[in-house]
Amino acid sequence: MEITIKRNEIESALSTFLGSMKVNTGRAYRKDIGDFLTFGAFDLTGTIAYFDSLARDGYSASTIERKRAALSKFFAILTENGMITTNPFRTETFKLSMRKNTQTAAKTGGRGNKPAAHHLSESDLSKMIALCDGSLTGLRNRAILLLGAREGLRRSEISELRWSDIEQTPEGRALIIRGSKSGITERVKLFEGVYQALAELRATYRTHGIDSEYVIVSVSSNGRGSKVSGVSINETIKALAMKANVLNAAEITAHDLRHTAAVSMHAAGVPVSSISRMLRHKDIKVTMIYLETLGLHEDKALNALAW
Repeated sequence: MEITIKRNEIESALSTFLGSMKVNTGRAYRKDIGDFLTFGAFDLTGTIAYFDSLARDGYSASTIERKRAALSKFFAILTENGMITTNPFRTETFKLSMRKNTQTAAKTGGRGNKPAAHHLSESDLSKMIALCDGSLTGLRNRAILLLGAREGLRRSEISELRWSDIEQTPEGRALIIRGSKSGITERVKLFEGVYQALAELRATYRTHGIDSEYVIVSVSSNGRGSKVSGVSINETIKALAMKANVLNAAEITAHDLRHTAAVSMHAAGVPVSSISRMLRHKDIKVTMIYLETLGLHEDKALNALAW
């Protein structure tokens, strides 16, 4: 599929598309379409790869269908307005692939081939950070690790983070999370160590003539300064895990950094309610399940009893 529009034109079309919708509906559509754009796919092959990844990562059949419906409507508008030449959602190739994915999701109950939850020990995280030297690439990769393992950001949130999202509040520095799973703007505490790493990264960007609104950008000669996709962030983390030879390195993903943040806070005695707020879970029950999945559901106070 030939792309005839730039990202700012896509954003403009998306805003127009969502303009007539009710607030909650528009918010859900923006999240689904935004996830697709972050994936970095736009042609038929990329679109199929995106939905394949949803089935593989354990999304339910109903969720996959909801995302297809949202994207199909948006692409229909783009096609009608002559902004793209071919709508991948109308092709038989995509329809066949979609049927396969929804059938797989239905059979597995939405589990797909989703790997077991992992988290990095402080030792393994330190090994990965140690690989991030003072070079442009090293400082950027260190920022990725810290945003995931200390701030608990998802890969899509890391990808969408802008320098303007760092703010000073009466309570201290905070990160504004605009690309969150809930679809609403949220704020989390920005830890001092992470802030210092980001400040060093920005100063180094400027030294190398990189002036982008995004925090995590490409530092290669080809595409320097452009926003890095969530997929690329995942690949960077996995490559660092493999190079550091950490436990379960081949299975480590960006989401495991988020698990690491939860484990670190739990180990430091942070209340589950505070962990839930930091991870921006809608319900504290989600956080409890999260910790239980990671084998951390035991109450530390009960474990300390000598009964």
